[in-house]
Amino acid sequence: MASCFPGRPGPTAGRARFVRRGPLTSRRPVTAQQTTSFEEGPVISGMEHIGLCADNPKMLVEWYVKVLGFRIVRALEEHRTYFVRAADGGMLEVYPAKHPSDPADNIHRGLRHIALSACDVDAEVARLRSAGVLVPAETIVITPDMKLAFFSDPEGNLLHLVERKMEIPP
Repeated sequence: MASCFPGRPGPTAGRARFVRRGPLTSRRPVTAQQTTSFEEGPVISGMEHIGLCADNPKMLVEWYVKVLGFRIVRALEEHRTYFVRAADGGMLEVYPAKHPSDPADNIHRGLRHIALSACDVDAEVARLRSAGVLVPAETIVITPDMKLAFFSDPEGNLLHLVERKMEIPP
């Protein structure tokens, strides 16, 4: 899969890790052996995964694979824990819940939604709807800079598609 932005490598490009140093345009590779103090700058090279607690992890993972095109990269069946990866490399860990969650919307404190990149939100909405996913028309937001479409996975986790006119600079 290619990037939605010309000149930007797609998800299969090299996966070198980088850390910001000084101005935002100054970047250098980070090695596993490298350490630094807080004063020298951050060593966080990116988001490794987001954990998603689920009532039925296996069912939810199957939905992410079938409907959203993620792929299972690790399955720990004995723990009912799964890692799934999107085409761009973003990863979710899906594991069992011990307690039910409170109903949530997009304005309460804490993790509220997972945004998924799309080059064509309209085409993705049509594809999701054909797969039986409810994408209410009133949740489609269009601004001069982007288009969004909100929907939920089978366990009610809020997701949304994002189509940006211009990439947010790294």
